[in-house]
Amino acid sequence: MPFMFEELEVYQKAVTFADQIAELTPAFPRGFGFLVDQLNRAALSIATNLAEGNGRFTKPHRKNFFTIARGSESGGAWGPTVRGPLVYDFLARNR
Repeated sequence: MPFMFEELEVYQKAVTFADQIAELTPAFPRGFGFLVDQLNRAALSIATNLAEGNGRFTKPHRKNFFTIARGSESGGAWGPTVRGPLVYDFLARNR
């Protein structure tokens, strides 16, 4: 029997997104290991925070984890170190 969060469409999309990031980042140019690590951790944190938040018993606790997940998605976890053009150009070339 799956956990309740595994049935959520947003969780499934978060897992797919983390998988896509994990597939793309090994091809980043040499010297960007810090960026690869940060992108992978941020992408994975979306799904893990959704799962952990869904397991909480009170609405405020769940809301806190869902807010953290949203912050990871919107760039809060990687914003300071990622230069937008570098990532977007790379993704455009490697689709």
